[in-house]
Amino acid sequence: MIAASTINFDAALAAYGGYSGLARRLKLPLSTVHGWHQRGSIPMWRRKEIIAIARRDGHADTVVVPKKKNKRSKVRVRA
Repeated sequence: MIAASTINFDAALAAYGGYSGLARRLKLPLSTVHGWHQRGSIPMWRRKEIIAIARRDGHADTVVVPKKKNKRSKVRVRA
């Protein structure tokens, strides 16, 4: 599931040959992709796009990192 995943950005850069390769695949300016790396943040809607493209291109095993389930997030009801 796309929403339950995150991105290994360094792996994405390696898979697509650097900033320019990833930017070209996403059809974005190089400065946009480089800016994400500098800020250490990718907008959520772009993450979903990167994950979808990585899956289509066969890079999902290195680029997509499943989020770990938080065991504390369960709601407990006391009787």
